[in-house]
Amino acid sequence: MQKFGFGAIALVALGVVLAAPVHAGGAPGGSYTQTCMNLNWDGQNMTASCQRRDGSMAESTLPFANKCQNGVANQNGQLRCAGYVPNGSYLSTCTNARSEEDGLAARCRTADGEWNDSFMDDPWPCNNSISNQDGVLTCDEQGD
Repeated sequence: MQKFGFGAIALVALGVVLAAPVHAGGAPGGSYTQTCMNLNWDGQNMTASCQRRDGSMAESTLPFANKCQNGVANQNGQLRCAGYVPNGSYLSTCTNARSEEDGLAARCRTADGEWNDSFMDDPWPCNNSISNQDGVLTCDEQGD
């Protein structure tokens, strides 16, 4: 039987660490890297200066960014989990809800039973209070 020294064990341990997903040891990946700077990552929370659509910069914090399964995106100056769809009553009458770079898109049923492709610009201030009003995504409650 061959003996392995401490150096071999250390190399195996290093290989395991280096093979871990990016979000396990470093900041999560995502499209935010193209429009955000001055990143501060503590292994769980992320803070950065991110560009808004009008070109101005905004300070943004994303708590529990380590839980973002699809990476992180810049949504008009705010760090958000990529692919995240906000809650709201619209989910019962809209299909194919998806987060897009600039907002929320869904196919929503109208009052007469037809389907309408709807888009809501910047749904994040709605505090998860979004409804379907005759085929149109509507913010019911604005946050601070």
